[in-house]
Amino acid sequence: MCGDDPQELEGKVAVVTGAGGVLCSGMAEALARAGAAVALLDLRPEAAQAVADRINRAGGKALAVKANVLDKKDVQTAEQTVRSSLARPISSSTARAATAPRPRRSPISSFSTCPRMPSDGFSN
Repeated sequence: MCGDDPQELEGKVAVVTGAGGVLCSGMAEALARAGAAVALLDLRPEAAQAVADRINRAGGKALAVKANVLDKKDVQTAEQTVRSSLARPISSSTARAATAPRPRRSPISSFSTCPRMPSDGFSN
């Protein structure tokens, strides 16, 4: 992904949350092309399975797992499924949202200080 070796992640497991969506499915496919086995977590199992099917047809290794990463029990169950199905140690995981502190709510007035995007969509 960063170097010249197309298999630089061989032997690694990547966990991608929201993997059934457009952006994260693209990231999952790139990780698979770099040699990682990819666990695809999503609330929508059919969307994650479609991505897994594409990766597997292309010669990669992918597993679709239904999971809500804001639910600690779901994350623990997903981890067990990934560990038993992909049979490799998980070196890093993006599925830590369930244990992360909840974000603070900001008053709407704090958003008035955000920079504005020009109406043409490009910044100067």
